[in-house]
Order: sequence, then structure tokens, then C-alpha cells
Amino acid sequence: MRDAIRRGMCFNAIHLKSGLKFNLFVASRHALGREQLERRQEVVTALLGGDPIRFPVISAEDIVLVKLFWYRDGGERGCRGFVEATDRTEFREWRS
Repeated sequence: MRDAIRRGMCFNAIHLKSGLKFNLFVASRHALGREQLERRQEVVTALLGGDPIRFPVISAEDIVLVKLFWYRDGGERGCRGFVEATDRTEFREWRS
């Protein structure tokens, strides 16, 4: 994790009690990364009835950009994640 943060790469975190997996992308050091952080929204949630936690989340549009740039830069699984994201409810009306 520390190496990924230092190199500006993505990494996974797994909530051991629930098995939930989180894909974490380190904010890039260029202008887009700064803009994404400026647009972030704070989310408060509780995992499986635990104590509420507060964390920043970038917009859905910015997530798409991050995944596309990651895929372009050699992250093969980035495209699969992007395609999987299009299966979410909010995108169903646009699929043919």
C-alpha cells in the first residue's frame, strides 16, 4: 500500500469482516488530480452495521476518467472495471 501511494498507483483494501473490496486510486499529481479532489464529495456510511465512517469520494465521471487513464497507461483490468460499471442501474437506460 505504501509503495502504491508513493508511486501514485491504485491498490485494493478489503474489509475483513464483510469481505467487501475497495479499489483505491491515489490522486494524480497533475492538474486533473487536483481538480478531482476539489470536486470530491464527503460520504458517511456504516459497513454492515458498524460505526459510521466518513471518507471522500470523487464523482462518477471522474472515476470513469481515472479508469480510462489507468487502462491507457497499462492497467489491463481498468477496462473491465469500466465495463462492469456500465451495468449499474443508472446506466441501464443508455444500453441497447
